[in-house]
Amino acid sequence: MRRVTNSDESRLEAIINIFSKHKRLIIFYSFDYELEILKSLDQVLSGVTIAEWNGHKHEQVPETESWIYLVNYMSGAEGWECIKTNTIVFYSQQYSYRIAEQSMGRIDRLNTP
Repeated sequence: MRRVTNSDESRLEAIINIFSKHKRLIIFYSFDYELEILKSLDQVLSGVTIAEWNGHKHEQVPETESWIYLVNYMSGAEGWECIKTNTIVFYSQQYSYRIAEQSMGRIDRLNTP
């Protein structure tokens, strides 16, 4: 049932709406099927750079004007910071309070513009 809910098209529409206001997004997700859905954003959003941090790839945060950084909770919830954006989207729920708190802290820095 979680996969049915997380695969609903309204979730991508919400991300597109957020992206129209914030051109640099970190999107946390849990499962590979969610990654595949999120990677389809490059077909909908023109000119966006998409990079990943997960068990498959560890790419750097893009340096372009508009980007989406897809981060798996288990791979990237801890140990790095990003001061280039002030927007995180949680595509799927994380049921661990510690992981959720750590994920929120990736942009919660004193030197974030």
